[in-house]
Amino acid sequence: MRFAVLLVDREFIESLKSAGYKNLGAEDLVRVRDHGVDGEYIADMKDLGYAPSNLDELVESRDHGVDPSYIRSLKEAGYENLSLPELRRARDHGVTRGFIQRVKARGYGNPSLDEVIRLRDRGLE
Repeated sequence: MRFAVLLVDREFIESLKSAGYKNLGAEDLVRVRDHGVDGEYIADMKDLGYAPSNLDELVESRDHGVDPSYIRSLKEAGYENLSLPELRRARDHGVTRGFIQRVKARGYGNPSLDEVIRLRDRGLE
């Protein structure tokens, strides 16, 4: 019954298989679907260079609000090649492209991600 409620159907399972995540058990399928990780999300993340072998990394990233548009926005702000844990940390601390642009406009140059997070935590608007 839970499969039907969460739309865990053959199409969903096939989208995960084609993304490289095979042999997932029922619990894994329900958990992944419940957290909003589907074939499209996985494909978009792979296109951006994020294809962890452990599906839990993508589930955790999705839970923290790390999606392709967020990754692209940080890349546009000059922060490329961040790891998924770094992206989750930045998102958790409210770091956005707009905030990074404001930091740079205030003369901070090209601060590291840690510096940007510290400024955000200290209340810089």
